[in-house]
Amino acid sequence: MLRGLDDQMEHRSDEALYHLDQKWVPLTGDVRTLIMDKAHKSKYLRPPDLLQQPKILEKKWERIAIDFITKLPRTRNGHDTIWVIMDRLTKSAHFLPIRKDFKMNKLARLYLNEIITRHGVPISIISDRDSHFTSRFWQSMQEALGTQLDMSTAYHPHTDGQSERTIQTLEDMLRACKSYADKRRKPLEFSVGGHVLLKVSLWKGVVCFGKKGKIAPRFVGPFEITKRISPLAYRLRLPEELNCVHDTFYVSNLKKCLADPTLHVPLEEIQVDAKLNFIEEHVEILEREFKKLKRSRIAIVKV
Repeated sequence: MLRGLDDQMEHRSDEALYHLDQKWVPLTGDVRTLIMDKAHKSKYLRPPDLLQQPKILEKKWERIAIDFITKLPRTRNGHDTIWVIMDRLTKSAHFLPIRKDFKMNKLARLYLNEIITRHGVPISIISDRDSHFTSRFWQSMQEALGTQLDMSTAYHPHTDGQSERTIQTLEDMLRACKSYADKRRKPLEFSVGGHVLLKVSLWKGVVCFGKKGKIAPRFVGPFEITKRISPLAYRLRLPEELNCVHDTFYVSNLKKCLADPTLHVPLEEIQVDAKLNFIEEHVEILEREFKKLKRSRIAIVKV
């Protein structure tokens, strides 16, 4: 039955068979099932003791919970982490953008400027055992402020669950915003030799191209693309009337021309400055009045 291993088997005091100092497990049968269940199956047990109930909250921002949301896409400012600081009574929270490599002294300065100056010094802080919160700098600062640190035990990162629930809600909102933005996002890439319209800024109430206000044109052109500087910048061939304007533009200022490129707004009527703002020209003063203050007068002119 043991295929010639009878002489190598050893029967010990724990009523088990050993082969080369290892417990022998049969290939089949109830004995094998029992041994494997004892070794690998998880047990469904009640908690070994009563759960620890946090103290009853009385004032807002008196007891807070903190945690980090990591592994986020990097923003233009280099932030890739959100520091969540939540009031356990009102459930209001601050979401502070930070970087994962921020030192503890920079986080402490941010904590003082955003939390302490607005809400005062809390009595207690609930957190996990993150390396930032277990550092001597953080613990010394909270001891000097008189704040009690209530951290989770090692290998058992369970706290009151409020900060985790807030983080889950924030992540769901970010996913919804991203999916909505992805559906509405349009490709902003143009090909060299194509024609685009150029966005111009309007002065409120200024007559442009014989029209006024909202019905004035927002784009002029079309103009030919001569070079692709980067995925977000293009160089245009501008006429002499726009020689005061730099010929390289960001994609947000361009719009693809879907009409006949030969049809365009007459450039003789365009009067813009170097920042593509229409030049305001006063035609006629229609009305004038003075607003009296305590010690001065302000002239109000309608043109």
